[in-house]
Amino acid sequence: MPDDVNVFSKSKRKGFVADDDKVFALDALPVEIVAKIGSQLGFNDVVSFRQSSQAMNQVYREFRGLMKGPEIHVFVNIEEGQVVTSFRGHRQYRGATHLVARPDRPMIFRNAEITLTIRLGETPMTTEAAAEILETFEKSQIVRIQLRAESCSRRTKDLINELEAPSVELNVGRYHECIPEVRNLTDLKIRQEMFFFQLDTILAMNLPSLSVHVTIASLPKVFKCIDEWRESRRDILSWFFKIPFIEINPTFPRLEIDWRRSLMERIDRTARLRMHTRIGAVEEGDAMQYQTISWVMS
Repeated sequence: MPDDVNVFSKSKRKGFVADDDKVFALDALPVEIVAKIGSQLGFNDVVSFRQSSQAMNQVYREFRGLMKGPEIHVFVNIEEGQVVTSFRGHRQYRGATHLVARPDRPMIFRNAEITLTIRLGETPMTTEAAAEILETFEKSQIVRIQLRAESCSRRTKDLINELEAPSVELNVGRYHECIPEVRNLTDLKIRQEMFFFQLDTILAMNLPSLSVHVTIASLPKVFKCIDEWRESRRDILSWFFKIPFIEINPTFPRLEIDWRRSLMERIDRTARLRMHTRIGAVEEGDAMQYQTISWVMS
């Protein structure tokens, strides 16, 4: 890589301001090649690329579609029928969010690497809102979608699929029959109790991460799942089943249960989890009162 490119990542830290009269080696190259070099840089280096000279800034403007944008976390709400967007830096976990007016969205979201959180609550997704959200992120790179809603309607499911994120997380109040149709679903949490036939559908999806509330009638299926995990050790990150408090005499001597509440805390944008849990082997014949059954594979 030419020395001029190496300067880009250093100039901002040193407070360097390029002299427009100075001739860089890159100036002798066709702008298309310079733009290709710029497209290989990270966002911070792209900023320095623009600041290095007026010529480089002009290359950026002409080939902006090739340049990488920032990594940001974007939040979408629907308030009184209007789509409201805000964002913060991806690693600013407790940082303040900044509202983004509709005219400013293309400038901020273009080519950005985005974790998109759609917070609907009980607000239904409308056709107009879905179309506006698609338009907003048309030129963005969405790496993960998180849905926070009472339910995942078919319109919401269609929106998520059209956004084409490689990873989707659903946190919904109740089960909807279209949930299995969500593509690239990796994490599912359902707060309302599920019937055993609904649980059958969810288990067949083989999701890496799952947290659901089940009825007592579903316990045989839950125990069968845990026994199957221990036999096959297939690729499961964490599955949690929450049931009503009951006393039970375990019939699976190899079963491990977590009878205290487990806490999962995502510590960064990767799949690493910090676990706070107490899991103990159950002796056959012992009666225990418990609420949460969990299985975690590292």
